[in-house]
Amino acid sequence: MKLAQSRRFLWTPLLVSASLTLAAAPGVRNPSWNTNGDGGPVDVDAANQLRAANAAYASGDYPKALKLFRNIAVLGVPEAHFRLGIMYARGLGTRQSSRQAEYWLALAVRANYPGAADALAALSAPPEGEP
Repeated sequence: MKLAQSRRFLWTPLLVSASLTLAAAPGVRNPSWNTNGDGGPVDVDAANQLRAANAAYASGDYPKALKLFRNIAVLGVPEAHFRLGIMYARGLGTRQSSRQAEYWLALAVRANYPGAADALAALSAPPEGEP
C-alpha cells in the first residue's frame, strides 16, 4: 500500500510540470484561450490591428472597425478604448449605447488618452438648448 502511494506522489509533480511546459510552449494553443467573438483565432499583433481598425474607420467600414477595436481593446490599448467609446456614443457600426460609451471612454481616461476626458464629459452634458 505504501509503495502505491509513493508512486502516485512521484508522478504528480512530473505531470504538473509537463502540463505547465506544454501550456507555455510556443505553437501550442488552446483554442478556447485565443478566440474572438466569432470563435476564430485572435491576431494579438495590436499595432497591425490598430492600423487596420483605423483604416476601416476612416473608410466608413464601421462594423469591421468595431470588431478590430474590440479585439485590441481587451489587450489594454487606450486608443482602442477611446475609439470604441466614440463609436458607441455615435452608434457607428453598432447600436448607440451611452452605457458602453461611458465604459470605454472611462478606460481611456484612466490611461490619460488625449481627448477622452472631454468626450466622457460631453456624454454627461445635457443636450444643447436644455437647462
